[in-house]
Amino acid sequence: MTASGLAILAALSSRQVRAIFPHPADLVQRDGRGPGTLTELRRMLVDVRRQGYSYEDGLITPELSSVGVAVRDHTGYPVAAIAITFQTSRIGPSPRRRLAAAASRAAETLAARLAH
Repeated sequence: MTASGLAILAALSSRQVRAIFPHPADLVQRDGRGPGTLTELRRMLVDVRRQGYSYEDGLITPELSSVGVAVRDHTGYPVAAIAITFQTSRIGPSPRRRLAAAASRAAETLAARLAH
């Protein structure tokens, strides 16, 4: 449930996400953290779509947070993701929108280069 993985999943249709995770047992948790049900995963993905970027705080590594943005091909399909990881205690949660904007610019640049 990395920020990059969530960004890619959020760019997929609900049908595609169900195909990847047909059973709750297919969901990955870290030390009991992360979505335990498909409903929880769907809620997380709705939030990512609404925000325009994914965010995880300490889910993968304690004291580290990440923002992620999907890179889409010319059809809008996600082909990669850009993520920025930072030490939460040194930066704090406030720059996440600024970092997400930087990740979005990098994703747009990569998408444009992939199209050529």
